[in-house]
Amino acid sequence: MTSEVVEYLHTCYGSPAQWNVRLADGRAAYLRYRWGRLTAAWFEQSDRSLLAYNDAPYLETGEDFFERQLGDDLDGYATLEEVCFALGWKIHPKAVNLCPEM
Repeated sequence: MTSEVVEYLHTCYGSPAQWNVRLADGRAAYLRYRWGRLTAAWFEQSDRSLLAYNDAPYLETGEDFFERQLGDDLDGYATLEEVCFALGWKIHPKAVNLCPEM
C-alpha cells in the first residue's frame, strides 16, 4: 500500500527544500532535500498542526527513516512531487497546502 500525503507545508523552497507533511494514516514527517540528498524523519507527535512542527524533535531514535543521494552535491531544489516519487508516496488529489505557493 502506497502512503498518501494529505496535508503539507512547504517550509523552505531551496537549499534546502523542506516540507512538513501528514500522511493519510495520520503520521507526520519532515522532508529535506539538500546537497542532492533526500532525508526524511517522522515527527515524534503526529497530533500537532503541521504549522507547529518547525524545530520539533524527531522520533526517539533521532534517526532518519529515509536517506538517499538523488542529485549532485550542489543540488538543493526539488518539488514535493519529486520527493514523494523517491519515497514511493503519492500526493492525494485533494491534499491541503497550508502555505500556497506564490
